[in-house]
Amino acid sequence: MAIRTHIGKQEEAQEERPTQLRSSDPVSPEQDQLWLNTTEKRIKFFDGVSVQPTVSTVPNESVRTESANYSIQPSDGVILGDASGGDVTFDLPAAALNEGKKYIISKIDTGSDLVIIDPNGAEEIDNRTTIQLNRELQSIHIISNGSSWDVISSNLSRNGRHVLTAAVSSNGSMSDLTFNNLEVGKAYRVTGALSFKSDGSSAAEFEVTVKNGATVLSTVPYSADLGAAATSVSGFDVIFEAGDTTVTFDISNIAAGHSVEGTVADSKTYATLEENNMYQLTTEWD
Repeated sequence: MAIRTHIGKQEEAQEERPTQLRSSDPVSPEQDQLWLNTTEKRIKFFDGVSVQPTVSTVPNESVRTESANYSIQPSDGVILGDASGGDVTFDLPAAALNEGKKYIISKIDTGSDLVIIDPNGAEEIDNRTTIQLNRELQSIHIISNGSSWDVISSNLSRNGRHVLTAAVSSNGSMSDLTFNNLEVGKAYRVTGALSFKSDGSSAAEFEVTVKNGATVLSTVPYSADLGAAATSVSGFDVIFEAGDTTVTFDISNIAAGHSVEGTVADSKTYATLEENNMYQLTTEWD
């Protein structure tokens, strides 16, 4: 303890204590002790009676909801996009001027219109010129690296959609619907609809087999007598772990005499493949 004299009276000059970094509060703090609780990310001090918290070192993120085109500001944190009235575009500030800045952007409406995230000028997000959120609760967490934007985390899934371009009325592969270049070991979801159009004759029978390589994912049988010319639709929805790089769709088992009584109609027959990032396959329930 240092002692100094000032106008005839003594004052005790407290020694300066540096702010300590601690993962938890001290058990027996000293009077006026100051420390940074790295677990709580909060500066604290002891006033001689109790531990007093000060302002958090991590400020709360601002949250705003936007339903029209909006230029995101450096002061923003969380932006909720409402595209119920049509597509909305959120323009990011320059990554070059905001290194280390983070944003969370989410789509909150249930419609199919897009929330489009557009970097400044020629800047990109993970080597893409824009990011599109097209489903409710899709979100993305990004950070500026000083020249572009990197994705920290997201629940986005890449997806592709193929449509049958020519009607099929005999056994064989519907090559228009084939998906290639899947990543083995990754989870995917394949969905779609098969539209059968009758020519008005008697019963029709066939099945469509959805396969990942040689593995059958789903078999969609069709057997019906539509009578007059009509259209019937059957759907499929499968989650799987890729054991091969392709997904194919084959028609087989067309009953004798039925091959010309109808067709798997084009344009209304389609398949969609998407990365299944929202789920993880498990063997815990086997």
